[in-house]
Amino acid sequence: MKWIFKTGDHFQFNNEGQKATALFEQRRIFTGKAGDYVLVLEKKKGEWEFIAQFQITEIDVEAPEDEYKQITVTLGLIKQFEGDKLLEDYVYSLKRISNYAYPIKHFARKYSRLHDAEFEAIVEDKIYVKRTIVGTILNAMHRDHQEGFISYIANESPELLTGNSDMDKVLGLLLIYLDFAIIKPAQYLIESAEILQSIISEKEFADVGFGLDIEKITPKNTQLIKPQVSAIIEHLSNIPGHPNQIFGFQVLELKDNPKFKRLFKNSRLPLTLN
Repeated sequence: MKWIFKTGDHFQFNNEGQKATALFEQRRIFTGKAGDYVLVLEKKKGEWEFIAQFQITEIDVEAPEDEYKQITVTLGLIKQFEGDKLLEDYVYSLKRISNYAYPIKHFARKYSRLHDAEFEAIVEDKIYVKRTIVGTILNAMHRDHQEGFISYIANESPELLTGNSDMDKVLGLLLIYLDFAIIKPAQYLIESAEILQSIISEKEFADVGFGLDIEKITPKNTQLIKPQVSAIIEHLSNIPGHPNQIFGFQVLELKDNPKFKRLFKNSRLPLTLN
């Protein structure tokens, strides 16, 4: 078995970090065994990160017949991780996580079980790449686009909204949605801005914008075109496009650990509505 142990008052490093002990007081028996691997999750500089891999060397249960058992787990260091292994970098590869804005919520207990694919994702950085791409894009979207994509899926492949989130299919649909709902309109805005600039002065163009209510337009509620166009030009090249583009092909051809497909077979879309 593989485990995550969260640090706290119950957890202590010994012998310059070469060993550690964890004390659990609980009703149930701890099902770990000597030889099991443990990843230590610790809060450093305000962020939770995996700092080391240990192995269980001994488990001692004091008064096992009592209702509440005192369980001491002794660990031996295998390796400390070099560089940051932030929890947020693995959220789309850990099945228990569904709140992507606050993932530590899912680690309220002092320890948690890990599946093999999850363990490999953290230790070897073999994350679930396609699910990570999908989740990162979806959770960065404005809520209007999140809801728009859900509606698009409901029309194209409604089974994907019923706990059958085939990441290959979801990613393909997401690339298409990005193309027609975000990239193409952004390109049209750039083209429209170029036409405007050819017929009005630069000063006049700087004041052109959109407002929801033409009778109540003020500088505060006007969305100016010029800064939007500047932002689009800066970021458009970083947005993945339609599958017939090179990036789309490269992403769709990525090969993920097959264990992830089995692990997330009946999981929902990796999305927390903004």
